[in-house]
Amino acid sequence: MASTKDRRSLGRLLPAGQLFALAQRLYTDIPIRVFKNGFAFPPWQYIIELTRRCNLQCKMCLNTAWREAVPAVQQQARELSTAEWHAVIDQIRPFRLISFTGGEVFIRPDFPELLEHAGRRHFTHVMTNLTTVGQERAQTLARLAAKHLGRLGLMVVGTSIDGPPEVHDRIRNLPGAFERTQDAIRMLRAAREAAGKACPRIHMTAVIQQDNVGVLAELPRIAKEAGADELLLLCETRMYDIRTDTANDPNMIAREDIPWPKIDRDQLRESLLACVDAARNTGVRLRLPRMTLDDLLDYYSGIELDLARYACRSAWYMQGMDCAGNVGSCGYGLVGNVRDAKLAELWNGEKQRRFRRQCRDRLFACCAGCCFMEHRSAREAMSIQGHL
Repeated sequence: MASTKDRRSLGRLLPAGQLFALAQRLYTDIPIRVFKNGFAFPPWQYIIELTRRCNLQCKMCLNTAWREAVPAVQQQARELSTAEWHAVIDQIRPFRLISFTGGEVFIRPDFPELLEHAGRRHFTHVMTNLTTVGQERAQTLARLAAKHLGRLGLMVVGTSIDGPPEVHDRIRNLPGAFERTQDAIRMLRAAREAAGKACPRIHMTAVIQQDNVGVLAELPRIAKEAGADELLLLCETRMYDIRTDTANDPNMIAREDIPWPKIDRDQLRESLLACVDAARNTGVRLRLPRMTLDDLLDYYSGIELDLARYACRSAWYMQGMDCAGNVGSCGYGLVGNVRDAKLAELWNGEKQRRFRRQCRDRLFACCAGCCFMEHRSAREAMSIQGHL
């Protein structure tokens, strides 16, 4: 069991993360508590998966198994066109947060165009490995960035570094990937400063896994040297290894169906606390999964979590779309396709409302470790870092 001191050391939450969590709760509490039929207020965040294609083959990637099974020509053919994505973005009410993700977003030549189009009426966020971002693309991202947080345009660029060069390159299956991403972060910071902007903020993410557990304490130094504004640690999840594009009933997935990640409990505990100490010493802002330390250690020890103590609010504030236009609040709550229906119709349609009713009182086996999962106790949830 973790000591009280351990829990406190893992509970140093950023004001920004605290505000994000508070906004989530204020926006979702009323529909969750009052509308028993599953109705929700209009979404304020949209996650758009532009593609599953990628120039990397990361060990822990949720889409690696899918890419290996689907020929490249089919991967591209199933994606929405530029015009279709324009039409989707135009359906979204102004002043929402749109997060673009992949795969690797820069695989699509039209990505800068779509990012610019979205930024005219929305706050935007991009997730990219940055390995293909040179000076020109860094300047493009800076040009499309908001002047300050809270203004329209690109606010945040998220990227991933999993450890020092040899560890990161091995996980990413690309020699030199570490240096490419580090160089891109520096170029992006320089372009941001030259433009006289506070954005885009740069978030560096690492997935906690067996291959990097011994070097977690090095991540704050790496983040600071690169110039990242924040460091996020996420749980490794293997639920998408069994995902299909028609998985609309998460009740059909049992815990024993999922290949859970494993890390030695004592090693993980020591590494996490060392990472927290390193972040404090280097002045790097750190966010961790929204779990208690004991539960985080249990998760990687193969011990079943008591999911009754956790909740997911994403179905009440976030609408996601995969690259083929399938819509849902997560990969296991698909409710339709943008080629067949409008986003607003799907948001409070019967399938979405049924999904909300299902997950209001309990989570599913496949939810464990997901970054949207949070402790039901307001005190516990607000005391654990990791708000995305």
